Amino acid sequence: YKRFFEEKRMLGCGSFGAVFLCHHKLQGVVLGAFAVKKIPVGDSTTWCLKVLKEVTILQTLHHKNIVDYKHSWLEHSRNSQFAPV
Repeated sequence: YKRFFEEKRMLGCGSFGAVFLCHHKLQGVVLGAFAVKKIPVGDSTTWCLKVLKEVTILQTLHHKNIVDYKHSWLEHSRNSQFAPV
């Protein structure tokens, strides 16, 4: 994530995660601005399946008042020094 996106500012947050305005960069060239939703999953398979269900629903929605879904991925991340490794 940090290799391809530069966070500009937080757009919002809730109990499930946070959304950031990010610039997508490749070799220093800005390819566009995107809203990126980051959701911590942890070790819970049940929670991960709920998040994946949301992703599946979001990719089917197309409305002028909803940001279009583009892509999703899972990656290992440690968001706090107090989080488990």
